Amino acid sequence: MHTIFVVGTAGSGKSLLTSRLVPWFSDKGGYTITVNLDPGSVNLPYEPDVDVRNYIDIQTIMDSYQLGPNGALILSSDMIATRLTELQNEIDSLNPDYAIIDTPGQMELFAYRASGPFVVKDLRCEGRAVLFLFDATLVSTPINFVSIALLAASIQLRLGIPQIPILSKRDLVGDTWK
Repeated sequence: MHTIFVVGTAGSGKSLLTSRLVPWFSDKGGYTITVNLDPGSVNLPYEPDVDVRNYIDIQTIMDSYQLGPNGALILSSDMIATRLTELQNEIDSLNPDYAIIDTPGQMELFAYRASGPFVVKDLRCEGRAVLFLFDATLVSTPINFVSIALLAASIQLRLGIPQIPILSKRDLVGDTWK
């Protein structure tokens, strides 16, 4: 199994791209599954084959630990690492050629806390890569582009695996890009 982690700033289109990659890989003859690693997601444009929300519930965390939404997201992000065995067993039971991992909306929760690199390193697979989404609406000015490019470089260093840059939301910037 090959694993593709979809990473990017909040709202960059990670979940939408995840939903579009499955039929693309299927058309090429690969059996592909989706894995939702965002315990805070409410609506997804796909039905996850493996879903962290089956193990981690944001509302329960907020109530149990008397946390607000941000604190609950931080704690739940760290809790993903404690559920890696269950997630791995679910993935293995499906025996996919590719697993597309939809990471949390706030990428810093995945990339900069210890749990994210742990999941990337310890998830059993033959090969892994990151698709880093450059949101065209954010990188339409030079300073924003450089800022997001530096963020992408930081994520690549932090996760330590190959990374492919993807320009998302190109259709939303109009004719300013020629």
